Formats: sequence, structure tokens, C-alpha cells
Amino acid sequence: MQTEPSSSTAQLTSAVVLNWHDTEQTLDCVRSLLAEPLVDHVFAVDNDADGDLGRALSRLSTDKITLIESVENRGYSAGVNLGLRAALSNGYSNFLMLNNDALLHPDALTHLLRVLHSAEDIAIVAPKIVNPDGTTQSSGSRLNRVTFSIDSLAAPGQADYLTWACVLVPRSTLERVGLLDERYFMYWEDVDYGFRIQAHGGRQVVVPEAVVSHNVSSSHSSAGDKILGYSALGLSTFGQSHGAGIKAAAFIRLCLRAAKLVGQGKGPLARKVLGTWRLARTNSAPAYLLFTGSSSVSGEAS
Repeated sequence: MQTEPSSSTAQLTSAVVLNWHDTEQTLDCVRSLLAEPLVDHVFAVDNDADGDLGRALSRLSTDKITLIESVENRGYSAGVNLGLRAALSNGYSNFLMLNNDALLHPDALTHLLRVLHSAEDIAIVAPKIVNPDGTTQSSGSRLNRVTFSIDSLAAPGQADYLTWACVLVPRSTLERVGLLDERYFMYWEDVDYGFRIQAHGGRQVVVPEAVVSHNVSSSHSSAGDKILGYSALGLSTFGQSHGAGIKAAAFIRLCLRAAKLVGQGKGPLARKVLGTWRLARTNSAPAYLLFTGSSSVSGEAS
């Protein structure tokens, strides 16, 4: 299914939703976005498409959805970028990224738009993200430069990055900072984007009045042990992209992660995790190419 958004999109908001073999949750997410009057169009990206999502969306009988099917599982960054490029080419000014397992609360988008356009230096905004039971899941995060651990802020404050489970980004940021770095398959791409925004002098703001409920992603549980490879490659890529201090701390964390695996009797997996450092140093291709077919990473980090 491929439809065209409305012709006048200069100040309108489009939404990008990424699916990976999770039609039921994606359908619920898309329905909730269609019910949001401030969302003009939904770009649904189907990774490793098998036709199931397309058949489900066609039954909604609306011209407010564009389905983008990828024959490969491109991962998060490259998948979201497919949707962003389509939305950009159709003239939209505001871009809402929403995980398929997340739902906007009433007026969330209203609050996000109000804050996003309240100051020129605001480059990206995010809601307070809560678990299904209402407890806070994320209100922005900071990266500890010494331990390289990720610390979630207990309340909205100065964040190093915002989780892309739900963010709202203006066209100006995408044009200045760029899209997500496709060398990340899953994990660390949002941290990287936050650091890139900081390098351009932009502010990242959590809007506590805007709330989004977020379930634990089924794609994570489905990925199994490959998660370690995705995360290690992301850590290695990030570490070698943001200066000497970040590089040293990231390498130490990677070594500690490998040592823990050795202590658990998982020596071969530890070697694969360490191998992602070399891969990140030499790779400039989209990460999904490294996790498919007979490529070297299939044996190194997955």
C-alpha cells in the first residue's frame, strides 16, 4: 500500500512507526496515531516484510498511511530512516518517531509541539515515558563518562540523549544534524544522535506534561543472544565516533563486558563481543549488511 499525504504539509506532523514481525502491536499503534488529529500522515516501515502488516493496514481503509516494505531486516536506524526520508520528501515539518509498542496519552502531541517550537535552540523533544503500570521508564538519560553506564534521570533535566521510543524532531534538526547513523543496528543510535545534537549547540528537552506508555519490545526478546552483538557493535561504533575520552571509556566497558562473559563460561561469545571493536573501526556500511547473509559480522557479533 502506497498513498500520498495531503498536499499542504508545511506545518503538519507526520509519524514514523517501525515494525518487525509484530503486526498486532503495530496495528494498535497506527490506529492510535490515526485518531490523533495533529498527526497528518503515518509512515509505517515494515522490516523483513512478509505481507502481514500490509494486509492488516489495508483493512483500515484510509489514505493517511504510507507503507514502506523492506525485504531485509534493516534494524532500527536504517528502518526509521526509510520512513524519515519518505516524510521529508513529502514536505513535512515535524516528525514524530514512535515505537510500535508505545501509545500516546491524550494531548501528548499538543504539549510536545508547543515546547518544540517555543525556542529556536530546542532541537528535539520527548515525552515522559511510563511503563504500563504508570511508573516512570524514562525522562531523559545521561552517559556516565567514567563508568560508561547509562543513568536515567529521575525527573526531567539536562539529558545527554532522549530515547527514540518517542521523540518529536523538526525538519531543521534533520537538515542540520542529519538522520540516524545507519552503522548502528540496534542500541546506541539514540545516544549518538544526542551527542551530535550537542555538538551542533542544540537543546534536548523532556516535556513532562506529555506522556507515552511503552511496553517492553517483543523484538528484543525475539532477537535472543543477537542482542549482545547488536549492543556491542553499537557501543564500539559510538566509542570510536566521539573523541579520545569517549573512545577509552567505551573500550574499557567493552572489555569488562567480555570479561563477564568469560566468567560465565562463554568464551566464544566474549571473543565475538571484543571483535566488534575492530569491525566498528573499519566499517562504514549500514549495520544491517553486517548481520545478513555470510558477511563477517554474522560470525563475529551475532
